[in-house]
Amino acid sequence: MNETIHMVGFMPDPKLFEVQITPVGTERMQAGGIKKQVIHYALKPKLGWFLRSLGFLLRRAPPEYHLWILKEDVPAFMRFEGPFYPDGPRWRIEQVSPHLQTKP
Repeated sequence: MNETIHMVGFMPDPKLFEVQITPVGTERMQAGGIKKQVIHYALKPKLGWFLRSLGFLLRRAPPEYHLWILKEDVPAFMRFEGPFYPDGPRWRIEQVSPHLQTKP
């Protein structure tokens, strides 16, 4: 089931882009010692014919982003993978469980 959402990109002026979001499948993740099933989504920018043609000529295409969401009573962010800016490195952002340290 593919859906289309809209995102704002600042390049440096704000532009509205359509992004196709597609569920890839389910995976198991651990957060705070608890294993949960999450849904893995792929986000791919949808380009018009002009930008697609220009990207083909320049041999550049926008990257695909990946997002993992825990879908229970309240949906929660679990992980993101993708670049933050064009031609940037791929970053991974994940949930980190806090650990309390006791003083001796």
